[in-house]
Amino acid sequence: MTLEAELEKREAGGIEKAKETELQGKIIEFLWWMKKQGYKETTTRGKGKRRQVLLKLGANLMGPESVKQVIALKNWRESSKETTVHAYDSFAKWAGLKWEKPRYKAVRKLPFITYEREIDDLIAGCNNKVATFLQIIKETGARAGEVFNLKWTDIDFENRTITITPEKGSNPRIFKFSRKLLGMLENLPKTGERIFQNKSLNSLRRIFERNRHRVATSLEIQEY
Repeated sequence: MTLEAELEKREAGGIEKAKETELQGKIIEFLWWMKKQGYKETTTRGKGKRRQVLLKLGANLMGPESVKQVIALKNWRESSKETTVHAYDSFAKWAGLKWEKPRYKAVRKLPFITYEREIDDLIAGCNNKVATFLQIIKETGARAGEVFNLKWTDIDFENRTITITPEKGSNPRIFKFSRKLLGMLENLPKTGERIFQNKSLNSLRRIFERNRHRVATSLEIQEY
C-alpha cells in the first residue's frame, strides 16, 4: 500500500470515528431529554439500547433511510423490528427528522402458560431475594419494574396487604398477600428504603436468569 493510500485510509477512519462520536452524543442528548420529560428509567434504557444497536450495525441515525435499510436487512422477528421502529421514531421526532415509518407488525400469539407447580418449583429453587420477588409477582400480577421499586412502607405486615405504585399509565393497586409471602418478606434484610436493594432491575434480572438455569438443570426440564 502506498503512503498516499495509507493516509487516505487513516483519514477515512478518522472521519468515521468522529461521525460515530457525534451520533453517540446525539443519543446521550436525547436520553437526557427523555429523563427531563419524566420518562421511566426502564423506558429510557430500553429505547437507548435499540438506538445503540442501530448505530453498531452502521445506521446513520440522522438519516432515516439508512435506518430503514438496516432494519429491513436484518433477520429479526417482526416484533423486534416493530419495537426498533418505535424506538427510532421518538428519536426522529426529537431530532426534527422527517421519515415514513416502515410497517412491521408483530404476530400476536397466545402466551405460553406454565403449570403452577412449575412456577412454585422455580420459586422454591431461587435464593431468598429472587424467590420473594417472584412470589410478589405471582400473587399480585404486578410488573417487574413495579415490584423492583417497592418500598417497605408499601407493605402492611399487620393486615398483610401490599400497595403497588403504578408505572406505564396503570392504576395503583392494593393486594392481600399470603402468609407464605409474609414469612418471605420478614426474612429479608431491611437495610434500606426499598425492599430490593440491587443496583438496577437488570442486575436483579441477571441473578434470576442464573437461578432459573440452575433450577431447570437440576429438575431436568426445559427452561421457563
